[in-house]
Amino acid sequence: MIYQANKRQFGALEGLAHWCAEYYYTLERFGADDAEMPAIRKDMSFCMDRCDALGVPYWAQNAAIAWAENWRATKAEYFDAAMARRGITCSGADYLPGAIAIARAGV
Repeated sequence: MIYQANKRQFGALEGLAHWCAEYYYTLERFGADDAEMPAIRKDMSFCMDRCDALGVPYWAQNAAIAWAENWRATKAEYFDAAMARRGITCSGADYLPGAIAIARAGV
């Protein structure tokens, strides 16, 4: 599958991935009882609602979350490159030259 998001949709996905990575980082470093966890969960919920409102397919949201669950991966790979490998690209942006070719090739 290939999904070509507009800038707003892609930004919402990137925000979702950011807060997901923050959640798993905090969970690993400080535990589930950390004072920041409720706020992080609220931010993740907001990002999911924003993605839904913008019409981002659930599989694209799940791909962003699955990538960000390993928060170390977010430090080693750019978001746009990671999403392009999963078939998600941004239309009308200069995020990654050749992103559509990467998505089609399934690298």
